[in-house]
Amino acid sequence: MQTACGNILWTKTKWPFRAVLAGLFLFVKTVAGFSSVDEAGYRIQFNIKGLSKDSVYYLANHFADKYLLEDTAHADTRGMIIFSRKEKLKGGLYTLLYSRQPLLDFIVDQEQEFSIESELNGLLKNLKIRGSEENRAYYAYTEVTTAKQVELGNLTRRLGALKGNADSATVISSKMLLLQNELRTYKRSFVTLHPRTLLEKMYNALDDISIPDSQSDGMYLHAHYLDNYDFSDERLLRTPILVNALKIYMNNLTVQTPDSLCAAADLVVGRARAGKETFKFAVYWITSTYETMPVLGMEGVFVHMVDKYYATGQCYWSSNSETARLMHQARTLKNLLIGKFASDVNGQDSAHLPVHLYGVHARFTLLYFWNYACPHCQVITPQLRDWYHKSGKARGAEVFAVCTENNEEEWKKYIQQKQLDWNNVFEPGGIDEYRNLFNITETPKLFILDSEKKILCNRTMNVELLDSFLDSIVKQSSAAKTDKPD
Repeated sequence: MQTACGNILWTKTKWPFRAVLAGLFLFVKTVAGFSSVDEAGYRIQFNIKGLSKDSVYYLANHFADKYLLEDTAHADTRGMIIFSRKEKLKGGLYTLLYSRQPLLDFIVDQEQEFSIESELNGLLKNLKIRGSEENRAYYAYTEVTTAKQVELGNLTRRLGALKGNADSATVISSKMLLLQNELRTYKRSFVTLHPRTLLEKMYNALDDISIPDSQSDGMYLHAHYLDNYDFSDERLLRTPILVNALKIYMNNLTVQTPDSLCAAADLVVGRARAGKETFKFAVYWITSTYETMPVLGMEGVFVHMVDKYYATGQCYWSSNSETARLMHQARTLKNLLIGKFASDVNGQDSAHLPVHLYGVHARFTLLYFWNYACPHCQVITPQLRDWYHKSGKARGAEVFAVCTENNEEEWKKYIQQKQLDWNNVFEPGGIDEYRNLFNITETPKLFILDSEKKILCNRTMNVELLDSFLDSIVKQSSAAKTDKPD
């Protein structure tokens, strides 16, 4: 999908504060930062001993799991870096970058004229901030919570190393509980002391959810995990907090079935409507994530998002061409979702006799689109043939192999050479209709159907996985029959 949320620079591979850069380095805005600042603009100055002088540095904000470039500046002969423009920056968590590496995170919100001094060796230890109470508070919080988390980690390792020493384990557990309470109290006190600031919103969003003793952990977390996130505050979009919350909510706290994920997606989007840009990000992120999700069956979430939000004209940021592309893709995939009946396929066999998909009577049908000239097909087809002879037939499986090329002579020659004795299907007029119906953009493509021709698998899997997949289908069917009431 095209970018919906601005000019994305680098993808971050780790969060939070000392992220490592990965991916493509793209220049979006290149403006030297030596201009003076007026009341409406910003002026952020860095003087960090040990930095390379006369080099280019970048001011970027965190946007989800990426960096968005806002400004560039050269270090002068004294090593001073000044970012300055006449327009204010949008509030968020920002980063000083050099040579693809994040050097220092800092807050940009109400105070937009400040300076930061330090030394490259020991950035946090030697940090001096002038003109920004927000950043002083931010680093004070970071220092305290990091120290306590390190202490908790040490205690956890000590507890794990104990074997059979109940008294020592009790002592360490008590220390851990005390430390956790201290950390919780400190966080809540900090939030109280900084009302209506970005810091308050950030740390509220990161606060742990207290689960009542009477509640199931999983169900309660799923219902309340996003309660502390203020979806109306669009400053939080320029932090990694929302995208990490969405990943946890969708991937870890939601049952991984299309129906459950669609319901969870709608809940997220419903809350995200509190902010125009937050709504835009939530819809875009969920749609793009499930458009490319490699997990079987998850394309149903993509179809749901396109039908409910893009096709109804709610996605104001999407161009007409992009919306049309998404709707076409969703229409194609809708007919190929797990549990849907496959469209019938008609053709002729090598003796020119008519054959069709629904004429195959088997416990499982493997609908296989292939091409005798395709190098990948030339590897997979013999593997599939060997599996068919070794265990496929015994499992009640038949193969309905449709050639995507229209050179009948070459097709027959390949069949004879490789001794393909399954249902070989050829369509003299070409299979353009089936390319659209089955979304055949490359070969080989394999669908697994049940005895009624309902789709069990809509993406090509490795041949060595076929046995385990069919076994799992049989087990699910047996369990469903067992659970069915008399």
